[in-house]
This record gives sequence, C-alpha cells and structure tokens, in this order.
Amino acid sequence: MYRMHNVCEVKYGFFAQYAAAMEELNAVARARGWREARVLAPMTGVNNRIVLEIDYDSLEEMQREEEAFYADPEAMKILRSTSDMVVQGTSRTEILSSVPAMA
Repeated sequence: MYRMHNVCEVKYGFFAQYAAAMEELNAVARARGWREARVLAPMTGVNNRIVLEIDYDSLEEMQREEEAFYADPEAMKILRSTSDMVVQGTSRTEILSSVPAMA
C-alpha cells in the first residue's frame, strides 16, 4: 500500500474556499474513476493547514493517475484556481509505503 500525503498552509480567509476546491477535485476524480483524496484538517499544530491523503495499491497506479490528472484540463483549472490561496513554500508531498517485513 502506498499513501500520497500532501500538506499545505492556506492563507487566512481562504480555508473554506480551498476546502471546497478540493471537494471539486474529488468530484472530478469520481467522474474519471480516480482515487479520491481524504481532505483533513489537523486539530492541533500549525493553523490553517489542509492535508490530502490518497491510498494506492501500487506505485504504477499512483503514477497513472498523476499523469492523467496533470493532463486533465478540468482538474488543472481547479488546481490552478487555488494557487493564490496557499502560503508559498508550505506545500509538500510525501509518498508513504507499508513497513516492509523485517528479518
């Protein structure tokens, strides 16, 4: 199992608008048969952060969906609409995997 984990800090006054845009992206994902992101907000820590998580069965599946996403005009229009809502330099993506069996 692989998990794409994306975190960003949203500018004050834009949190609801950014969260709505992420739900719009989930609607596009649903329509295209892609995995939907869990849209989360930490209860403690840095204020105005949004966390997106998507689980994949394989790295190949994740790469296919990422390539399809970036080639999709509707998805990219929504994503680009959020660029002024994010505090520059705060967005980061991690790819996590299941812990391997250890000898």
